[in-house]
Amino acid sequence: MGNQGLFLNKWTPDFDPPVDVPKEVPVWVQLPNLPIHYWSFQSLQKIGNGLGRFIDKDDNKGQYTCTRICVEVDLEAGLPEDIKLTVGDWHHFQKLDYEQLPFKCRICHEHGHFQRNYPKAPSGDKVEEEGWKEIKKGKVVSNPNE
Repeated sequence: MGNQGLFLNKWTPDFDPPVDVPKEVPVWVQLPNLPIHYWSFQSLQKIGNGLGRFIDKDDNKGQYTCTRICVEVDLEAGLPEDIKLTVGDWHHFQKLDYEQLPFKCRICHEHGHFQRNYPKAPSGDKVEEEGWKEIKKGKVVSNPNE
């Protein structure tokens, strides 16, 4: 579907499109400037499984500045910006670039979490999945249709 993926859920009679968003989706992750000793299939698979569930790696076609892996990630768990790779005493922080993430938070319009897991929600105030809440001068006004 253009440059976006198509995600299918099993249909149920109580299916609600705004609420029933897939939480685990496959995404391509770029690993820019990954050290060459991590380019084996086993290393890329281990990195992918550290992010979620490794699906596949891209054929680099002679380009060795960046490699790509396809990983099924849990969008509700959040997406790390980097990961720490270790071989013996040597450590490397690897930057992660996610390509074309399919879903965004409806509050802040950022990737990495859904509205129900909005990280900046006031403590003790649960963000509703359905309906709406309006905050006015520190008061919460609930959806009048509830």
